[in-house]
Amino acid sequence: MSKHIKTNLGTIWAITIITILSIIFTAFIAAMGFLPLIQRLPSDYIIFSQLFYQISLYSIARLMKKSFTFGELAVVSQILTLVAVEAWVITINKFKLLKITPLENHVPSSLITFQNALVLGMLLIGMISSPFLIHSRYLAQQRSWKSKRAHIRNNNNGKKRMALVIYLISVIIVGLVGLWVQSLLGRNPYLWIFAFVIETRVRIFLCIFWIVLIAISLVLFNQMGQTRKTYSLNSKRKYFHFLALVMFIPGYLYEPEFMHLAFSVAFAALIYLEYLRYFAVYPIGKQLHMFLSEFLDSRDSGPCILSHIYLLIGCAGCIWLDGSFILANLSGIFTLGLGDSMASIIGKRYGRNRWPKSCKTIEGSIAFFVFLFIGAFILVNISSSPNMWPGSSAQWFKYALAVLTTALLEAASFQNDNLILPLFMWSFLNIQM
Repeated sequence: MSKHIKTNLGTIWAITIITILSIIFTAFIAAMGFLPLIQRLPSDYIIFSQLFYQISLYSIARLMKKSFTFGELAVVSQILTLVAVEAWVITINKFKLLKITPLENHVPSSLITFQNALVLGMLLIGMISSPFLIHSRYLAQQRSWKSKRAHIRNNNNGKKRMALVIYLISVIIVGLVGLWVQSLLGRNPYLWIFAFVIETRVRIFLCIFWIVLIAISLVLFNQMGQTRKTYSLNSKRKYFHFLALVMFIPGYLYEPEFMHLAFSVAFAALIYLEYLRYFAVYPIGKQLHMFLSEFLDSRDSGPCILSHIYLLIGCAGCIWLDGSFILANLSGIFTLGLGDSMASIIGKRYGRNRWPKSCKTIEGSIAFFVFLFIGAFILVNISSSPNMWPGSSAQWFKYALAVLTTALLEAASFQNDNLILPLFMWSFLNIQM
């Protein structure tokens, strides 16, 4: 017991020291003029962000072992830190809880407030209901084939009680988060979302379009499971990449604000479904696990199945960041839905020449570049949006360079493509502008 206490104290001291050093290092670099954006931030923001980032790194690495590479862990922790800092700043400024220096012209929109509420709400549900989630998984792991009938019945009743508690906690937290949003915006958040969705016919059509596509996909995969014909894991996974291309590009071109909110809702829903799957929450946890297990590969070696969540983050992240041009914001959708998919399909079927120390093929990388660049060029030329992409030859050369560099990264990187490639390409394009 004393050894366990000493280990925990040592961990706390290590996190404290690392956090202090990171704050000092960040402040020093900013003071030297290398980080002009951070240099303009008040010290309160830097301290809070660094503290939350270090705690996120440790907590995720400890709770979700083998689910992340270090690069993926750093990106996920940065995303959580950005959301947490934004929510902290909004709350502190609104209720004047502390004396901190306000940011100039920092008035978050209703959409940003809702995005923060959705993500943080899902994290709160996981944290507060964690004892019941853990017990739900414990009950699901109990062996029933050796047990008596009465024990099996009690076990099933226990699963149902745990599920009821978890769902009740979820409803309460959703209500509390809704009250927080209402206090910030001065309006009922649920009525606002409903009014926002039905505001235009295009948004209603998009919702119906997405529901129909998802329903068709589920029916297809159900039929595939019942037939004797087998489909490769790569074909199953890349189907969802193409589905993202079909679903998200029309939505962003016609209703960009609606896509911001839709991505946030989908992200929160996937996090909640992962809770239900991993902790085997009655009645759908087992079915979710069986369905998602059909798409596992070597990168899903940890307790969490994250590839589908990474796919959504990759597509949504570039849109959430909201760069200067529409084509740059579509980097995630094009990179994963077109470039990565065609690289995988062409590389596995026709690839003969492999990159050094890699299982990826040169033919696959060529397909990545060709299909992504041609797809982007066609979209720009058929689109009537003036903010799609500058049409000069120099700008197209920069775009080709970004696509080529991303294709090479796809061939060389051991990180999860769904998370890393979109953010890299978006950053490359916006740095050049």
